[in-house]
Amino acid sequence: LVSIDALAHCIEVATEAGFDIRPYLARRDIDPDLIAGEQGLIDYADLNGLLEDVASGENCPDFGFRLARAQRPLQFGMISQTIAFAPTVGDAVDTFLKYRALYSQSSHWELHRQNGIAHVRRFWKVSDHRDGIQIVIFNITKCVQAVRALMGPEWSPIGIYLVSDAITLTPAMRRYFGGPV
Repeated sequence: LVSIDALAHCIEVATEAGFDIRPYLARRDIDPDLIAGEQGLIDYADLNGLLEDVASGENCPDFGFRLARAQRPLQFGMISQTIAFAPTVGDAVDTFLKYRALYSQSSHWELHRQNGIAHVRRFWKVSDHRDGIQIVIFNITKCVQAVRALMGPEWSPIGIYLVSDAITLTPAMRRYFGGPV
């Protein structure tokens, strides 16, 4: 399960891109009123499938990126408030990783620190599951956005490493990430 606020602003982002997302939400039995209230949970597979359906059905290959960019940087419910008051960025990341299951139960994250560099990796709890391209870009964008909120707007990752080569990066994505992908 994942918090419904993962879809915050999806209606506005779709409208700006020139289409109506409501039929896609209806196919997944996602109530637009839940999205507006940002309270509730949806199945992670529905979120993943919805983003893929929208991207392919509307020829919008960067929908996950657009959606993430439209959302608040630290959009993790109560966890965000705890993160915002952490004394250091390292403490903030540790807090997020410790309590992230309250926001989403889809994956496991590992943090390794070495020579002043933090390496964050995401693993599936179910070994045979594969994310769609849109949710991968959505999650990466949200992570970069969250760290920038903690570190300041000039921060950029040293690099972003993807397992899939099927992701088409737009110039806007490359500028936003600010590091090699």
